[in-house]
Amino acid sequence: MHAGAAVEPPLPAQPGLCRIGGGTGGVLRHTVGAASEQVSAIRLRNDRGVREIPLGCTRFFVLGTTHHDPITYASGVDRAGNELDGSPLLL
Repeated sequence: MHAGAAVEPPLPAQPGLCRIGGGTGGVLRHTVGAASEQVSAIRLRNDRGVREIPLGCTRFFVLGTTHHDPITYASGVDRAGNELDGSPLLL
């Protein structure tokens, strides 16, 4: 049986983040996404505050929340700390 080559989803055309998919498993909801080349970190914002997580060496990410977490938004941030244009992702 021949395995085909892996197909990678395209990176966002606009600066920022884009949702590729997601789902739920038990109490965990996850969001799978991709970041444009301008993104160096992901800024998470909710009623508990704001925090940033660095983006890894790939442009892809998985973020998870539970039903106990407040409504959270994710935005792409450039190296200077500026949020990039575009709508934040609702997690």
